[in-house]
Amino acid sequence: MALKRIEEKIAKWSTRLSLIGLIGLLCLSVITVGAVLLRAVFGISILGIYDASELIVVVIVTACFPLTSVERAHINVSVLGTAIGGRTRHLFDAFSALISLVFFTFLTVQLWKYALELMGTHESTWIVHIPLYPWWLAAAVLITLCIPIELVCFFSAVGAAVKFEPENQKPLQS
Repeated sequence: MALKRIEEKIAKWSTRLSLIGLIGLLCLSVITVGAVLLRAVFGISILGIYDASELIVVVIVTACFPLTSVERAHINVSVLGTAIGGRTRHLFDAFSALISLVFFTFLTVQLWKYALELMGTHESTWIVHIPLYPWWLAAAVLITLCIPIELVCFFSAVGAAVKFEPENQKPLQS
């Protein structure tokens, strides 16, 4: 029961977090349309649009990962469907969550290394010299949040497999 409440809280929290991605996508769209209109109508180019776009996309994409983890919307192969049975399906879900956990752990380590490297080297974009490390630190934090989410998904799937009762079989009465 406690795991179910944790899942519900994480789902609400990650939905709100994905709004960062939505707002970022909206900003990117407005910037792009504005740049195109200024160039087409007035012949004016906005300096650094490409620089800003690259950085905004990093945050947009990583802000959506926690929600996709909660909804288990990552790549999932269910070739056998209902033929494998409920308990086996839950075990496959647990395996899928475990693989996702390993992937996000590896990705988190790499993103933190990269962000800290950028912080140490003070790298910036070429045209308008926007520092890179704050954007990649945000991406590292957002991806790091996927690790506890995948842990909850894993334990939830294992719990569902252990407690599974076939629908056509009545539970044992004590």
